[in-house]
Amino acid sequence: MAMTIDEFLQINQLTAADVARASGIRPTTLSVAFKRPVTTWTVKIINALALASHKDPGSVLSELQKPSFKLVIDRENLTIQGVKFENRFDFQVVEFAVKSNVMEGWEPSRENVLSLKRTLKEPNPKYEAQFNDIFGD
Repeated sequence: MAMTIDEFLQINQLTAADVARASGIRPTTLSVAFKRPVTTWTVKIINALALASHKDPGSVLSELQKPSFKLVIDRENLTIQGVKFENRFDFQVVEFAVKSNVMEGWEPSRENVLSLKRTLKEPNPKYEAQFNDIFGD
């Protein structure tokens, strides 16, 4: 989950002045950058935050920027988010579940799709009972 620069600095017990001292970047340059979206920052700004927080630049970027979501469904190869299905029926069942929930804001990962695939093959008796209580046999 993405955080703001203020949250990042607070969690890492830093100020913009600390980042400026550690990196040699002028405080005004940092201030201007921090007012813009992270996607517009230079590598120099990310490196400065990494240096001041003693973190890897990639982890700093991961903390500050929400990864973009893309639903990848390949009907020809029967894959969803890279998860391969053995037959078209199972693929279509999971595809429908995924697509209808994506429309509601869900951003499924590869692991989520694997879980759906497993549940399709090995239903959980607890969930089966709950389903039957709600919708009947």
